[in-house]
Amino acid sequence: MGDRCYMHVTCRRQDISRFTDLYFRLEFEERPDSAVIEMINVRANDVTADSMPTDIPFLAWYSGTSYCNLKIACDGKEYWEVEATPQGFLMACNEETQSPKVENVDTVRKYLAVNQRVREMFQLSSAQAASSKPLRPTRALTIGASGDLSRGLGVPRIHLMGFWLEQAGFKMDGRIDVTCIAPGLLELRLQKNLAIKREK
Repeated sequence: MGDRCYMHVTCRRQDISRFTDLYFRLEFEERPDSAVIEMINVRANDVTADSMPTDIPFLAWYSGTSYCNLKIACDGKEYWEVEATPQGFLMACNEETQSPKVENVDTVRKYLAVNQRVREMFQLSSAQAASSKPLRPTRALTIGASGDLSRGLGVPRIHLMGFWLEQAGFKMDGRIDVTCIAPGLLELRLQKNLAIKREK
């Protein structure tokens, strides 16, 4: 089977067991005192929306090849998932008006509201630790794969996500230049004064 699904979760450390039971593992070695952790599941085919918790805060990104991609946000009270790509949300449009359907827009707005609440909760949980501990300069990640692997059309993929990026100065909506310095060496440099404007 060439399809390979991938799921990334950001959650509180105290909730780690809720996700290890669903085959998630730490994406990289976190500090043992980190309040917020990031986990991955490369067996995402085995995880359904019904199996995800709805009583704890977390953010998730589900990526597949022939499967729909989903962004998930849950604040412990509300749970919302929307179809999306790394570039934005997928919207069903009215064929006559060529405009997004009202119910789709409403779902995205509710997802964004919950997403914002969860981010605020995580920032509050990790604020003291982040301010008192230096940013760890090196992280070990696994190079994944995307595409139709059964037909030999796979390509390598490096997935970067997490609050540690913001700590390092890479905020949401910023733009970066990726430069290959040498084989095995990439440089990520933030473009100054350039950002993607979000439509409200």
